[in-house]
Amino acid sequence: MLMMAYVLLWAAGVLALDPRSANATNTCSNSQGNSGTVLHVSNQSQQAIFWSSTAIAVLVSFVQGAITTLIDLCEAESLWTVRFRLAVFEHFWWIGISIALVASFVSMIISFLAGNSNDALGVLALATASSLVVFRYAWPAWRNRHFCENRWAAWTGPSRTGIAPELVGKIGDTANWRTRWFLGIQSSLIDADPTELLKVSLDTASPPATPPEKGRFNYFNPLSRRRNGLEAGLALFISSCDSGQNASLLWGEHLGFSRRVSRGVLSIPSRLLVSQPVTDAGHNGRAMCLMHGIFGRNKGLAPWTFILKLTVQKFEENSVQWPRPAKVLRGYYEKEVEVSYGGLGEAFVKAATEMALLFADSRPRSCPRRRAYQLGATDNELSLLYRLSYAVMLVSLACHTYGRKRRPELTVFRTYYALNHDSLGPLPAWATSAEMERRANEEAVDVSPNALDGLVRAVLPEAPAPTPGN
Repeated sequence: MLMMAYVLLWAAGVLALDPRSANATNTCSNSQGNSGTVLHVSNQSQQAIFWSSTAIAVLVSFVQGAITTLIDLCEAESLWTVRFRLAVFEHFWWIGISIALVASFVSMIISFLAGNSNDALGVLALATASSLVVFRYAWPAWRNRHFCENRWAAWTGPSRTGIAPELVGKIGDTANWRTRWFLGIQSSLIDADPTELLKVSLDTASPPATPPEKGRFNYFNPLSRRRNGLEAGLALFISSCDSGQNASLLWGEHLGFSRRVSRGVLSIPSRLLVSQPVTDAGHNGRAMCLMHGIFGRNKGLAPWTFILKLTVQKFEENSVQWPRPAKVLRGYYEKEVEVSYGGLGEAFVKAATEMALLFADSRPRSCPRRRAYQLGATDNELSLLYRLSYAVMLVSLACHTYGRKRRPELTVFRTYYALNHDSLGPLPAWATSAEMERRANEEAVDVSPNALDGLVRAVLPEAPAPTPGN
C-alpha cells in the first residue's frame, strides 16, 4: 500500500516538475493573465496529482475497512490466536495507513494550491481523516505495542495439559511428536493437540524414542531421566513416580507445536481480551489479562501444593516498584481472582493476585525478559522447584525494573532449603557446583543482596511445605 502511494506521488511530482509542463503553464498563464494560483502547474499535472491523492485515499479506505472487519470478526468468533497475533503488528499497519493518508492529504493540498478549487472539500475531509487515524488509532497502537507483545507471550507460551495414565508411556520425545502428527500436512510446527495425538497413537506401535541432543532443551525439566517409558528432555510433572498416575505435560514450541492461545481464554470475559482491556469496574485491565494468560495455562496437577506464604508488607517494601501504587487495588484484584481460581487453593489465589499487581506496577518492557532455566536434579528436587515456580516468578518481577534473563530459581531453592534445613537436610551436590555458583551470581546481578533476600523470605513459609501425595 505504501509502495503504491509513493509511486503515485512520484509520478505526480515528475509531471509537476517537468520543464515542458512548466513552459506550458507559463504560456497558459501569460495568455490568459491568470495570476491567482500559488503553484503554477499544467492541467495535466493537476489531474495527475488529484487522481494520485484520490487513489491513495480509496486504497487506504479499503485496507482500513478490511483490517477493521477482520479484527471484529476474530473477536466476535473468539479466534483469539489470530487476534492476538495480529495485535503484535497492529501498530505497524496503523502507522502505514497514517503515512498513506498524510501523503494523500499533501497531494490534495498541492492540487488545491495549483488552482483546482474543487478540491477544497477533499482537503477538509482528508485533514479530518488523517488527524483521526494518527491520534485516534496510530498513536495509541504504538503506545500499546509492548502490551500486545506481552499478551501474546502470556497466552501462547508453553502450556500444561493433563495426560491420562494409559497415555503416559506414549509421550516419548520430540521425534515421536513429529511422527505422530497424523494430519499429513508438511510444516515445521504441529497444529494438532497433544492429547489428541496420544489418543490416536494409543493402539499403534510408537517408533523408538530418539534421545534429544545435548543442550537442545532450555526449559525447566521436572523429569530428569527415563521413567515409565518417558525420555529425558520432556517438561513433565508426575504426582507420583509410581505407574498409573496422571501426568502434567508442559508442551509448546520446545516440543515442535505451533503457538496458540490457551483454552483457558474461554473462561475470561471478552472485556479483558481486547487491545484496551478494562475491568468490570472500569479499571485498566492489562495486568489482569496478562495474569490470566500465565495462570490459566500453568495450573498443573496439584496447584494447591504450590509453596507460597506471602508476607505482603515485607514483599512490597523490598520490591523495586515500591511504593507500589497499584496496591490500592489489592482487595479488588483479590475478589476477581477468587472468582476464577478460588477452588485451587489459597497459595494460588495469592500468587495470581500479587502477579496482577506487579504487572500493574511494572514497566511493560520488563515483563517479557524472564526465562526459565534447566537445572540438573533428582525428580523430588525438581518437583520442589516446580512447586516453588510461582514464588520465583513473583520475586523475579519484583527485583528488577527492566527485567533480567535469569529468574532467581536457584536463589529461592537455596533459601527454602536453608529455612527447612532440619527436614530437608543439606543442599544437594548439584546446587553447590561451580556451574550453579555462576548461575547464582547471574541471578543477583544489579540487585541489592538485602533486597533480594528480603523478597525471597517474604514469599516462603518458615515451616516445611507438604509434599504431593502426603
